[in-house]
Amino acid sequence: MAGLWFGPGKPDMNVFLEPFVDECSALATDGFNWTCPETDVCMRCTATAVVCVCDAVARPLVQNFKQFNGHYGCGFCFDIGESIEKGRGWTTVYAFQNSMTLRSRDNTRALVLEAVKTGKPCMGVKGPSLLSLISGFDIIKGLVPDYMHCICLGVVRQMMSLWLDTKNHNEPFYIGQLTQTVDTKLLSIKPPCNISRTPRSILQFKFWKAHEWLVWLLYYSLPVLRDVLPAAYYANWALLVDCVAILLGVEITPAQLVYCERGFKAFVADFEKLYGKKHMSFNVHQTLHLVQSVYDWGPLWSHSAFIFESYNAVLLNMVQGTQGVPMQILHTFYLHRAIPFNVKSVLPQCSASQRRVIHTLTSHQHQIKSAIKVTSGVTMLGLPNYRTLNRSHYVALHSVSDVVNYQAVVAYYNRAVVYGNIVHSLYYCNTLKRNSYTVRLADDRYYQIDTFVITDLGSGEQCYALGRYLYEVPFKFCSSAATVLKLKHLIAVSKVPSALVAIVATDIVKKCVFISLNCCRVNFVCDHQIHSLESCT
Repeated sequence: MAGLWFGPGKPDMNVFLEPFVDECSALATDGFNWTCPETDVCMRCTATAVVCVCDAVARPLVQNFKQFNGHYGCGFCFDIGESIEKGRGWTTVYAFQNSMTLRSRDNTRALVLEAVKTGKPCMGVKGPSLLSLISGFDIIKGLVPDYMHCICLGVVRQMMSLWLDTKNHNEPFYIGQLTQTVDTKLLSIKPPCNISRTPRSILQFKFWKAHEWLVWLLYYSLPVLRDVLPAAYYANWALLVDCVAILLGVEITPAQLVYCERGFKAFVADFEKLYGKKHMSFNVHQTLHLVQSVYDWGPLWSHSAFIFESYNAVLLNMVQGTQGVPMQILHTFYLHRAIPFNVKSVLPQCSASQRRVIHTLTSHQHQIKSAIKVTSGVTMLGLPNYRTLNRSHYVALHSVSDVVNYQAVVAYYNRAVVYGNIVHSLYYCNTLKRNSYTVRLADDRYYQIDTFVITDLGSGEQCYALGRYLYEVPFKFCSSAATVLKLKHLIAVSKVPSALVAIVATDIVKKCVFISLNCCRVNFVCDHQIHSLESCT
């Protein structure tokens, strides 16, 4: 935490940022010394800040630009915006333009000089920003369009509001009369345990958190809204889902960036035709700049506000009363920082009971009562159930080895940690609102785990998963957009159960979201992993 502002209004950004900018300047010129723990060699390094993550309200304050609801309110291009009548008032909209003139550090510097000279904003630029003094920082490219606010809390929430707002009951996109149908589908979905929240009713969408909007966008929405939204609106939504899913990947190719750039243009152009000019918000416009930020800084998750916003909950927990709130946060924050630094020097002189107390202060891991490491990468959780193999499990194990002793007593488990992923069995999840037994294997096939067994099939004791393969079947979400839409992260699989087979547990790569809806002739596997930096509550 470099700074903390507490008060009813916004801070003067040049005053608030001055200590941070001074420190960045010192780090860039003087640098700092550190000792490499592996080689014990002392090194001298310099550092600088290159990316600043803000929402659309804070960004113009930091840049010293006009806000998005004013003329030339976009901090990425020179779109002037347009004020039009909406309801009983006026709103600023950004109509779709196929080509945009982008801002740059050089033309911004010229506009700053003009604004200082005239004393008036020049094409949205009010004056200089203190961040421009940071060595290597680009005041335009360094301020990214944060997708957590732009997409999750922006466009996605805006579209849900349009679909459900009773003011739009005469519009073709209104689905307020079908909320029961949508809820029946949505609430039947059981996500894996690495998704922090289970689905909530769309009638409570005003209370959804950013992480819930992200999961709705990537996983739930397309299967749930199929045959609910009219075809043209569904295809427009699917295009947004596809492009965001690609930009949230771990590896993104230049061809995918070109595809997403065209996709966002098509999404915004169609959005204006389908929903009307009055709904062309700044968040919708910002989607046109997402590809450039990925080109500059990498996948969207690498420069989003999720990890920073999650720390707000930590700061709130530091407040214990109504008086002296800033000092409460300050004292608790420094206490949290001091404990890890002092543990090393204190720990050798501590008794066993004192060490346990210190461990509770410094460790955030859950204590597991029973765990046993089977092989490298596989640890079983909980107590085993010892019994002989039944016939179906005996046949399943024959798929990996011919050496299976029908009379042998094997250890059955319902939970395992495979290369850091906690995986459950079908029998364990039957009593939960979770499905952590659908996984992707090393050979890129999908599999559902019935149970785990530990036995020796001739090559030493190993953990085997017993379950069924999920077989991919042809399926199109949007037949009208089939030539454009790819949707590689949503795979349709057959509902017909396959034979029970065994696999080596180390073949498990990751968990997947599994969606089975009674109204669909297929099931869906969502093969897209939300990055750990964004697995926030």
